[in-house]
Amino acid sequence: MHMTMISKKFLAFGGVSLLLQLSIPLKIVAVEKFCDSRINSKSQSAKSSPHHWMLCGNESYTFGLQEMENYDSGKPIKSSNYTLLSKAEKFFNRALENYNIHSKFETTSAEIFIKLGNTKYQLGLISLGRGDTNKSDKDFRAAVAYYNRALAIDNNNVQALVGRGKAIIKFSSADIIESTSNSIADYSTAIRINPSFVDAYLERAALYLLPYTSEMESNCRRSKDIKYLNSIFCDTHTANKAIVDLSKAIKISPANYQAFLDLCKAKYYYGQYEAEYYLLGTRIKRDSLYSAIDSCSHAIEIDSYNPKGYFNRALISYSLERYREAIEDLSKAIRLRPNYIEALNLRKEMRETLGDIIGGTKDTIILITYQIQETPEDPSLYFMRAESREKINDYQGACDDYKKIALLTRTSSDKQENYKSIVKWLESNKGAWCANQK
Repeated sequence: MHMTMISKKFLAFGGVSLLLQLSIPLKIVAVEKFCDSRINSKSQSAKSSPHHWMLCGNESYTFGLQEMENYDSGKPIKSSNYTLLSKAEKFFNRALENYNIHSKFETTSAEIFIKLGNTKYQLGLISLGRGDTNKSDKDFRAAVAYYNRALAIDNNNVQALVGRGKAIIKFSSADIIESTSNSIADYSTAIRINPSFVDAYLERAALYLLPYTSEMESNCRRSKDIKYLNSIFCDTHTANKAIVDLSKAIKISPANYQAFLDLCKAKYYYGQYEAEYYLLGTRIKRDSLYSAIDSCSHAIEIDSYNPKGYFNRALISYSLERYREAIEDLSKAIRLRPNYIEALNLRKEMRETLGDIIGGTKDTIILITYQIQETPEDPSLYFMRAESREKINDYQGACDDYKKIALLTRTSSDKQENYKSIVKWLESNKGAWCANQK
């Protein structure tokens, strides 16, 4: 279909029904063409319709989220990451532009300021992904300001409360204890206003699990800071609190993948740490871990194409010393996401634990290959991969790596000394077989 026809139908149907029938690339082209026509239109009626600005903003925001999902899929290659982030940034900036225009028409609408806050929050995540904390802090603070404007219009708006809670916790320069407390307060207020708002339970549960992924928890017994001791980082019941919140979320939304996935983690932490801390016994600990496996399995039933469920279930099987089951789940996760570095590392470790040297070595080769894609000029990586390839009798692969080392070290004087023996070997009769191969 010709693009001008798409634009006409997009205009006639308000965009939504037609877009559902188009592929993602065609949707993007259609939306951008339509929205550009509104911006460049000489017609005052075309420029003064808030509905169209909201529509364009919503579609651009959705495209941005799709690119962020691709970024979150775990691609370890920096160039790919930056490309995905740049695409997402383009869409979110376009959404921001459209929402800002819409906000001039709807100055008393909490909804538009929530959308502005959500967009700024996503831009903050992009800046974090690039390691630019100064930019991310500005974006997150702008998001909080938008959520505050929404709350000034409607102080019972649960979406604004949850959005503000998520943004506050992201400030790099903030006091982690204070920001965590403020975020939990926002989530708790949202739950009090609307006890059926699932996102509030999910976000509060995520903060309750934060101590188990933070080094701060280990300082509790040594600290004399009352503020710190009274924080969630020294609260030995947070895993159980998370379990309560996530169970409520599942009761409201029985097919919520994230709720089951997080419940799996919460039960794991309870079994690994709280049960042990309170000396509840081996049986309770094991029961909690088996219950965690059940929760992971529920998550997998809901979305069998998401590798995180398999990875989390593998971690728990590993804790129960069920290594073969763990390896099976890790392999499923890796098939779904071939560059799942954490899964590859854990599978390598477990294969070696079981004495599967060949399998562990193959995983080592895969991991080094991803490192090479990030830093292709580092000869030490090729050397490590060559050694690993020799262990599994892949002499052709090792030969290719040795020749790459020779190429790199001949053009890099500061590294030549370390690898000159490889260059000499390739030039000798013993290494001629390799040097002469194409």
